[in-house]
Amino acid sequence: PALPAPVAVLREEFAQPLLLPNPSWAQLLGGDVVFRINDSCSVGAGGNLKFSQDGARLLLSQPVTVAADTYVSYFVNFRNCDPPGPNALGNAVLAYTTDRFNFTVIDNIALTGSFDRTRLVNLGTLLAGRTVQLMWMQNFGDQNSDVWNLDDVFVGPLSRPLPDAITAPSQMLFWHEAAPVAAAPCAPHVGPGYIIPTGVDNVNQVETEDLMLALPGVVVINDTLSAGPVGPIWQTGVGYTVTTSCGLAHTGLYFNNGFSGARYVTTVPLDLRHDFLNLTFSFAFGCEPPDTNPANDEDVYLEYSAEGGEWVSMYRLTLALSSLTVVSVQLDDFPLAKTAATQLRWRQSSFTASPNSDAWVLSDVAMWSVRRDPYYVQLDQGCSGGSGQLAILKSSDRGLTFADATPYCFGSFCPSGYSLERPAAATTVRRFTYFVGRAGDGRQRFRLQALNNASYVGQLTVTARCPHMCYNRGYCMPSGMCLCDLASPAYLAPDCRSSVQLPTSFSDNFATDTVVTAWETVVGGAWTSQDGGVLQFPSGLSSRYAITRELNTLRARFLSFDYKLQLQTSSAFFNVAYSVDGGILWTPLNVNLVASRNQWLTYNVTLPALARDTATKFMFVGWGGSASQYSWQLDNVAVGSFCTTVTCPSGQLCIDGDESYQCVVPSTYTSAVTGPTHPSTTSTTTT
Repeated sequence: PALPAPVAVLREEFAQPLLLPNPSWAQLLGGDVVFRINDSCSVGAGGNLKFSQDGARLLLSQPVTVAADTYVSYFVNFRNCDPPGPNALGNAVLAYTTDRFNFTVIDNIALTGSFDRTRLVNLGTLLAGRTVQLMWMQNFGDQNSDVWNLDDVFVGPLSRPLPDAITAPSQMLFWHEAAPVAAAPCAPHVGPGYIIPTGVDNVNQVETEDLMLALPGVVVINDTLSAGPVGPIWQTGVGYTVTTSCGLAHTGLYFNNGFSGARYVTTVPLDLRHDFLNLTFSFAFGCEPPDTNPANDEDVYLEYSAEGGEWVSMYRLTLALSSLTVVSVQLDDFPLAKTAATQLRWRQSSFTASPNSDAWVLSDVAMWSVRRDPYYVQLDQGCSGGSGQLAILKSSDRGLTFADATPYCFGSFCPSGYSLERPAAATTVRRFTYFVGRAGDGRQRFRLQALNNASYVGQLTVTARCPHMCYNRGYCMPSGMCLCDLASPAYLAPDCRSSVQLPTSFSDNFATDTVVTAWETVVGGAWTSQDGGVLQFPSGLSSRYAITRELNTLRARFLSFDYKLQLQTSSAFFNVAYSVDGGILWTPLNVNLVASRNQWLTYNVTLPALARDTATKFMFVGWGGSASQYSWQLDNVAVGSFCTTVTCPSGQLCIDGDESYQCVVPSTYTSAVTGPTHPSTTSTTTT
């Protein structure tokens, strides 16, 4: 028969029986649409195509126009509910045809064992500009053996602009569709959501579409140096030629001229007052082996000068870099370099006299800030009726592979941030909010999967839009505003901050029992009068931590404390973390103390800029080894500015800095203000 006009996008979730031919499908042999409710070998509650009949098994699409960004994505499940057939010809393929006669295989599906997987094929690289028909085919199957299932077929572009946030259910794909419900059976007051059953194969899940975890940034430098150090970024360069030498993909700077003096290139003063600045550049030493002289320092140094000050070394490029290498430097590691007028310089101080000895190349210099704001998954979850949990997974490869999306610690050290809990089983619904990534992570897809017991989910949001993620005290709405929980004292919009003025400093020497009055949470510990009063965390408990109440740390500069770890195993750890979102994400201060061994130690920690916020909590936590092998104690905890602990000489004022303080003599000035009345009046004030 005549073929219909080709389509650019084809999507099929097999939610109802196929009536053929239709605009998407031309032919079906050996299979039927089935539903889990009446077929134990089915994949999802929403239906799938099950191939189980005797003889040839195939599904042939109508014509599809292939663009450069067209992909085929589909889910295949081989459950083998009955014994394998005697022909052992169970494998299947995905193939295409342009003439309805000759077929070319583009994906092999080995139906061995028992598996569930999403397949992805890039059609654009193979067939861009052509019109094809696709066919899923199994050469031969014995009736009720070598059974396999096809579901969630998508053919179309995956390079469309992706959203940076979602709110269920408008932007979700239901792979192994969860059953929609008007409200959770165990909590009728909860809004619409979904019941995710575990079923016989424990693969039921709800999955979002792909999101782009990215927020706007700032570009400071973007120069290939193919024209030399010219333009508004560069101030000067000495000892170079512009060439394509030494493996450069395009022209760059080749420092090889023989003369007395240093070889260098310097930028103009740059504004580096941006968060998460990343500097990258391509670098290599000369085309011939370096002619090293042990008496000379022939390495190249990346240096900075802040506001006209002395040059300070940031990075050393050694002679071992004999092939072109992309070097990356995080400017946040050098806080004193992040001023309104900072110059950068690549400099080689000495080299062997031969013109080409110890030569080096530099190109593709870029510096940009990526807003690494945290992304969160927020949802209502519960009604599992047992001990099950809800797994939150994420994929960066369009669903081919998934990994745990919620970093969780009390068994290992998590340097990049972690949560304290996972979505737990509950007989009533409650709100959970989790850190799942940061802006700059790129394309991500999220999956909610029920473990052990069915679970209700609703109010699903993946977002970075709400400030401080409502401090974990409200729902993040699509507008970026927070719908705050009811409380007394009230939580205030737009971010559910406390209406009570927060203290700007904190200190506790534990002379009396302050666990209830001064601390928000203490788990596994209690006050004891030992050593004049300490917070004691005895052995035998797996979770041991103490969390302060919220503090306004905008002007705070340090955290200090005494601690003693009665260590009997080298795998026991103690650390301190902070949270600026109500305790959702904890970021370690990297005070990884393991050497106390029953001795009191005092630590003073300079607070990083990201820990100085309007509502910050601090957590002291110990874990690792066997819980019965160690205990630890905490004393003399203080958070504040340096000036809170300093008494300056009479007549001087204390001024806080980032790492220290100064006592200064105040200046006196007189200001004259002329009023708007007629005749004019003048008010003079001495300060």
